[in-house]
Amino acid sequence: MLGKGSIKRLRHAVEAVESAPTALEALVAARELRHAAEALELAAVVEVRRERGTWTQIGAVYRTSKQGAQQRFRAAVAGHGPATDTTPARFVPTRGALITQEIIGAVSPGPGLAPNPTGAHALE
Repeated sequence: MLGKGSIKRLRHAVEAVESAPTALEALVAARELRHAAEALELAAVVEVRRERGTWTQIGAVYRTSKQGAQQRFRAAVAGHGPATDTTPARFVPTRGALITQEIIGAVSPGPGLAPNPTGAHALE
């Protein structure tokens, strides 16, 4: 069975989208919702494989071949021993995500980012 942490993260992300006071904050929350859903999906694939489900069965869910399912998930699944409730290891926030978070005040400028007069940040 999937961990409660993945589902809790998804519910929290939905609440963030629903309660976002601005369109930009809703966009940031929607992006987190997508990542939470991807983490839940990966956890489900890991669990199916742990229960001896086949790549053919997983491929059928996505209306693709066994090879298509392997290409999509094998690298991510290989890094998982016990199922976890964390973001897949393959996810790394992009500079665009960090810039968006910074615009709404979620993080401070990181290396290689400099403020500009509009309040957004550009690459140095």
